Amino acid sequence: NRKLTDFEEAQLEDKYSEFAYLTKEYYEGILLFQIMDKNVWTKALNDKKGLENYYSSHQNKYQWKPRAEASIFNLADKKDLEKLKIDLKSDFFAIQEEGLPIHLIYDKDLEQPKNEAKNIEQFLKILKKNKDYFIRVTSYSAAKEKAKISLKRIANIKERFTTQKIAEQRFIINQIDKPVDEISKTEGHIILEIVSQSPKVLEKKYNSKNPLALQVEHGLFEKGRNKFLNLIDWKSGIYILKEDNRVQYIVVKSIKEAEPKILSSVRGTAISDYQKYLETEWLKELKNRFKVKINQKVIDRLIKN
Repeated sequence: NRKLTDFEEAQLEDKYSEFAYLTKEYYEGILLFQIMDKNVWTKALNDKKGLENYYSSHQNKYQWKPRAEASIFNLADKKDLEKLKIDLKSDFFAIQEEGLPIHLIYDKDLEQPKNEAKNIEQFLKILKKNKDYFIRVTSYSAAKEKAKISLKRIANIKERFTTQKIAEQRFIINQIDKPVDEISKTEGHIILEIVSQSPKVLEKKYNSKNPLALQVEHGLFEKGRNKFLNLIDWKSGIYILKEDNRVQYIVVKSIKEAEPKILSSVRGTAISDYQKYLETEWLKELKNRFKVKINQKVIDRLIKN
């Protein structure tokens, strides 16, 4: 019955020494885990000031090597190089999506377009998803049209997007006081494009027929980490290589010298190192507070047995 079972369970550690050792090991393991969590693991996660002090005292462990701010354009066909150079004259690059750009047409001296803006929802969706994209608004006036008409058209466009929570800082305005072409002298035009400062978006433009026509790497590269940058002088400039049966057009904008990494960029590593530091300091404290005595006779007996 239940009383006999409870009695027997209460005697297990006295009757079976191996079970007693196992229970003790389990208990001490949980106790050690709780103490380590309190003094090392959770403490390192929550002790913001301590982590900052540790990082400041060990900044030499968290250093960037010299880095190049560069763009590497890897072309399958050298015939595309001249076209690429033209594209790179701009600071912004148009996003290639079906239905873009949006083209609005205005009768002379009128502020509202005579055609409906198609794909506007798609346009907004892309902008909201990619916070680093911009809207380029290029306005062409009709012949002999007052400049203020073009300004009002642009203002209407901006209002339409800002009411959809698109920040005003994301607009790039190009106002051109002449017709878009000879045919459209009696009409005003606005072209809406989504653009990016990252040349990475050029891949979609060049890879429509060949998915490997253009490969773009863009960003900060540590010295020695990129095989193409290893082949050029470590200084700003434009370089052309011919490697791997392709053409590499390399634009090095600037060189950054070695510098400390900011804490937020190495937080995971720094927390791990801080935990090891706390554990080491805690063990030192325990050794100073509690002297360890070795019973050599017991050790010798264990070895002998």
